[in-house]
Amino acid sequence: MVARRLYERLRAKPLASTREMARHLWAGGAAIVSLTLVQAAQPYLDVVILSKLVPPDALGDFGVAKTILGRFPRPR
Repeated sequence: MVARRLYERLRAKPLASTREMARHLWAGGAAIVSLTLVQAAQPYLDVVILSKLVPPDALGDFGVAKTILGRFPRPR
């Protein structure tokens, strides 16, 4: 909202969007989106890999949940 008001103060031509612009933004932002997904998945991948290598008591809460439920809990 702040950016819109500042843009209106410039008295520039109205903002417009096109499919070409959307494609350009999507292609430019694909790297950021993929890195964000990898960063979000990293803790869960670490626990899954560790659960194969160490006993459940070494994993803390995830290890206890896996032992009791037989699976990993959903993220909060």
